[in-house]
Amino acid sequence: MGEDPAKRKEAAEVLRSIGLENNEVRSALIEALGGRDEFVASRSAEIVEGFGGSAVPLLEEALKNDNYTARKNAVGVLARLALSDESGDIAVSGLVEALGDEKRIIREHAITALFKTGKLAVPGLVKALSSEDINIREGAALVLGKMGPSAGDAVAALTRALDDENSGVREAAASSLGKMGEAAEGAVPSLRRTLSDDDIGVRNSSIRALKDIAIECESQQAVAALVDALGCESNAMRTGVINALADIGKGAVPSTVEALRSNNTDVRRAAGVALEKIGPEASDAVPELIVALKDSDSGVREAAAGALGKIGPGAKEAIPPLIESMSDEDSDVRDAALSALTSISADNKDNQEVLAAFVGALGDERGFVSSRALELVVDRGKAVVPALLEAMNSEDDNLHMNSIVAIGKIGPEARDAVPRLIKELRVGDDSLREAAAIALGEIGPDASEALPVLREIRVLDESPSVRQSAAEAIIKIEMR
Repeated sequence: MGEDPAKRKEAAEVLRSIGLENNEVRSALIEALGGRDEFVASRSAEIVEGFGGSAVPLLEEALKNDNYTARKNAVGVLARLALSDESGDIAVSGLVEALGDEKRIIREHAITALFKTGKLAVPGLVKALSSEDINIREGAALVLGKMGPSAGDAVAALTRALDDENSGVREAAASSLGKMGEAAEGAVPSLRRTLSDDDIGVRNSSIRALKDIAIECESQQAVAALVDALGCESNAMRTGVINALADIGKGAVPSTVEALRSNNTDVRRAAGVALEKIGPEASDAVPELIVALKDSDSGVREAAAGALGKIGPGAKEAIPPLIESMSDEDSDVRDAALSALTSISADNKDNQEVLAAFVGALGDERGFVSSRALELVVDRGKAVVPALLEAMNSEDDNLHMNSIVAIGKIGPEARDAVPRLIKELRVGDDSLREAAAIALGEIGPDASEALPVLREIRVLDESPSVRQSAAEAIIKIEMR
């Protein structure tokens, strides 16, 4: 079969006249399919394809050949035959056999070809799920998944495959069930069981499948299966379940709220984190989250506060309980409550209850809490000054000091604090006098009434740092 078109045509006609039943013809064509000469191999494939469905046995024989190229070209011919009206059914069986090839690239070619064949290939693929060859079973499951809802007739077979002895097959079956649409809802009980599979890949595929079914079918049964898995021992798997519930969104809220009442601490924590990830769509969970702020476990309380914060302004009823949580014995809970109050009051930054809570947090013993509170207080500007003035009466040294620092950072908007700062210059200890002088300087010209006292302490104060701060404040105040 050289390059002369006339000779190629003549050779093809000869081969056709002899027929594929002749052993020598079959051997010659298989050898040619695997030839190093790409041109010859291509022409041989065309000749074989010309025999139509009758060529499938030869191609199946070629799939058993040791020559990789012969097997690859055989799959190519079968793929084209599978798309024809006359040979589709017969060619599918050959492609299914190719799913068992030792070379991944050939298996992938077969998967692609079967996918393109569509629903016609489903019966053969269902049968292949019972093959003795692991690669064929796994490949069949993968193809059915790629087909999605159009392969809905395979749900029962895929569900049975969840019990396959091979983890790769079980994983592929679980993954594919998640792509079957409404037809897969009946597989939820089996997928619930495979959430406890020994293989992590199977468990993860089951999580994704249940998530997809929950979304596609609005299946509370699937959501409940995922929520039950929040109590698993694996942190990685629990995270996967939490993310799945977050992806489901509002539909996952009722069952997740139920989990907040669990006797299992890990479940309650995970439920709180899941509701946090769901965010504003979890607004129906606010009452239960408020209850969870009193949970005996600090991790649950922290998660509940975090969830309320992500719900945002829709959780306004949680403001009083969160303010109470600002006194929690656990600093992480206090920090989460602070963040939650910030988010919930975002559309009403002048809420005096919240401002008072922010100011109170300036005295927190944990630096990361008080530092965050300082940022929030300064961001509120003039509205928070009355609360800061009140806090300066506190016997808590941290709260007293940080209130003065906050006034200085607010700057000119805190001009109403000038009389109290002047008082601090006279009665405070060294650090408080220094902070008051700095704050007056930051307020600037509006603090001019403090100049006489500042000039006095610039000369007479016993502390060098206070005298220095007073001198710098005078310069800033006198700037015009």
